[in-house]
Amino acid sequence: MYKIERITDRSGVIKTDEESRRNMGCIAAAKMEDGCVLLHCRKDNLGHTCDRYIRTSLVQSWDKNTNTGDVVVETMNSVYKLRLVK
Repeated sequence: MYKIERITDRSGVIKTDEESRRNMGCIAAAKMEDGCVLLHCRKDNLGHTCDRYIRTSLVQSWDKNTNTGDVVVETMNSVYKLRLVK
């Protein structure tokens, strides 16, 4: 499971649109599907149970920190910082 720590545009500016604000802070299971990351949200950014999906645009690159398990995913439109949670 991962917490969506941050969503930025590709130049590093934090996204402030309603959808991005709603997604930041969610706890989700993540998997690659058809070249995108599919995030199945289990807790929303307020800590309430939820059951919704976030699908990113096509993944351009990703990097996993072997020490922390955190992942940075760069898509065609955004950069997602995902923090591993237990």
